[in-house]
Amino acid sequence: MVARIKAGLRTTEELVLIKVTELLPKVEEYYGLTSQGIPIVIARYAEDTSDLSALETVQRIATEIMKLPAKQRNEIWNSLSPVMADFSRNEASYKALEQIYTRDQVRFNGLEGVDDDGLAKAWIECSPNARAARERKTAAVSLLLKAVERISARNTPERIELVSIASGSARCIVEVLDKSRGLPIHARMLDWDPEARSYSEKLAREAGVEKQVNTIAGDVIRIKKFLSGYPVDIAEAVGILDYLDDKYADFLLRQIYELLSVGGTAIVSNIMPNPESEFVHTAVGWRPMRYRNESELAQIFVRAGFLPGNCKIHRVPLGIYSIIEAVK
Repeated sequence: MVARIKAGLRTTEELVLIKVTELLPKVEEYYGLTSQGIPIVIARYAEDTSDLSALETVQRIATEIMKLPAKQRNEIWNSLSPVMADFSRNEASYKALEQIYTRDQVRFNGLEGVDDDGLAKAWIECSPNARAARERKTAAVSLLLKAVERISARNTPERIELVSIASGSARCIVEVLDKSRGLPIHARMLDWDPEARSYSEKLAREAGVEKQVNTIAGDVIRIKKFLSGYPVDIAEAVGILDYLDDKYADFLLRQIYELLSVGGTAIVSNIMPNPESEFVHTAVGWRPMRYRNESELAQIFVRAGFLPGNCKIHRVPLGIYSIIEAVK
């Protein structure tokens, strides 16, 4: 393909392909362009490495559940084990993500140590959506570290202002702070849930970065009310767009754009249409989400004021999440 382009067949997409391919790290793979001309790459480095020994069992159970009427599926899911039922109740919360991130090593609501014959762990290891969530975390941390490096190289800042919107456990932010020791990063983590804020403070203490964080109670939609005061160098919002329609997504992104300093970076994810979505909603029992393809995600950023030439979309290897990296 590249040889044919260099031979003289140069459409707009082919010219972009030359540029992107030459600049891509070896851990990324060119995928295509959005309708706005924004390059999409696959973040191969983020590939999840799970124990898939129980995959056939998990798939068989899922197939049997999906044969049932939709109204009966969640009841059967909850009957599999108390841990699975709790995972269902924890939907859209930091608790469910922590269980996914730690491969069932962290549980909540008094279920620590409960023996369910490894069923919950098997689901968390093998489910495409759970695996993709870990891929999203890996990619987000990498992009945040890249943004920190870019700002540090641009000048010698007295303070790098990082904000996390709907921060949850803020595990990604804590990991970035831990890997960027010595840099003057200050992280403000905004979430409405007091349990989530308390948990993120615990993770920060355990990592020894608690002096660099400030948790803020507030509405994750009206962020200007809570995050004004310091120009924002990096804004991270991984997960919140999954639950916002276009009207609220536009409102949030316009605020992010206004808060960012010139040259600042927004790192925002969205879930994409995927074959497991019906199972997640009818069996696991999680609320419907706002599925967007890369072009639909990009359009929100363009409407907010970001230039397509300053954006890049990173698709996780399993193809369930995309993360846009946009520079103001």
